[in-house]
Amino acid sequence: MWLSSTLTWCIVVFLMTPLLTECYPRMSPRTFQQGGPLASQQLLSSQYQAAIPQIPPKINDPVPQRRQKTVSVYCHEDAIEVVMNVDLFASGFPVYAEELWLGSPSLLDKVSAASCGALQTGPSQLTIFAYFRDCGTELHVTGDSLVYSNVIVYSPLPSPDGVLRQEGAVIPVQCQYRRRYGVDSAAVAPTWIPFVSTVSATDYLEFSLRLMNDDWQYERGSNVYFLGDAIHLQASVTLANHFPLLLFIDWCVATPTYGVVPSDIKYSFVDYHGCLVDSRSSYSRSKFLPRSQGNKLNLQLDAFRFYKLTSNLVFITCYLKAVPAAYPVSSQNRACSSIDGRWQSVDGSDEVCNTCEPSRQAAAEPEPIQPFRITPATPVKQPYLAPKPSSADFYHTGARLPH
Repeated sequence: MWLSSTLTWCIVVFLMTPLLTECYPRMSPRTFQQGGPLASQQLLSSQYQAAIPQIPPKINDPVPQRRQKTVSVYCHEDAIEVVMNVDLFASGFPVYAEELWLGSPSLLDKVSAASCGALQTGPSQLTIFAYFRDCGTELHVTGDSLVYSNVIVYSPLPSPDGVLRQEGAVIPVQCQYRRRYGVDSAAVAPTWIPFVSTVSATDYLEFSLRLMNDDWQYERGSNVYFLGDAIHLQASVTLANHFPLLLFIDWCVATPTYGVVPSDIKYSFVDYHGCLVDSRSSYSRSKFLPRSQGNKLNLQLDAFRFYKLTSNLVFITCYLKAVPAAYPVSSQNRACSSIDGRWQSVDGSDEVCNTCEPSRQAAAEPEPIQPFRITPATPVKQPYLAPKPSSADFYHTGARLPH
């Protein structure tokens, strides 16, 4: 079977300011020897007159101009803003927004042009605005500073004739913040939102469904199975700073095509809120395995394929849910397998599996949600919270079986 999941030249140019110098001919010692005393007196007299001029000399030499500043960096609380002149190198050749981005050239394929590229923000101005967590920005901590470093990469595009008229360049940029500040003896009220309060308020959970090796230690590198093999599926949910949770597989459906709704051929091997109905088949080895962690649930499933179909693909869609570990196991939250003709629960309460038989489903009634009280900390006013995600999501895996 096949598991489908949604993943997701550097030329350094050193710019040097040219030094304006004036060169004068060195006075040879022979000048003094050939002229004798008269020459010496004339030389001293000319030096004396030059030292006390009667009229201020007129300076005709050009005054060196200060090099034009074409790059400005503005450091925000959590982002960097780089403003550049279109004549970036003061050479008379303009650069274009699509030729500039923030981030190492090795990360060009990974960064987003929308968030790390330059935008035209004026007739002669280009701007890159990016958060520190994006575009490969690196953090370095020194004794008294926090330093965020990155590079602006200039990669010139060829002309319509297929030629390049500029060399590429890498321009380092940096934001530096002090780690220590002086305060007086007055109480300092926090002006930030504590991280734990933010996590508790948003309450994000990440679910996953993976194909595992036979020892359940690592994710399986192949999604090809032969009939008679055992498929090891592991469902899990990340806890982060959450209180303990129990994970359940509410239902799973196998289809020969991607998606559940468009397919007319379906095989529900987990149904009725956590009953592994595939384990009821003769000679089946399918079962839920005992838990090692409450936030994980392992399912051993016999490999199968659809009868009279030429395709060797099987897509699996599962609905996962997590409930507080303090909730009792019930007919709505269970993981039951039929072993030796008897339904058994991985959590030790076999009576919750009584309604797994199809003949008893008509009499089964949803159980009311038991009250579960948690004493929260003092709430913190949040200026903005992202929408809370749903309690569970759909996860698709696939497997390919040989003919």
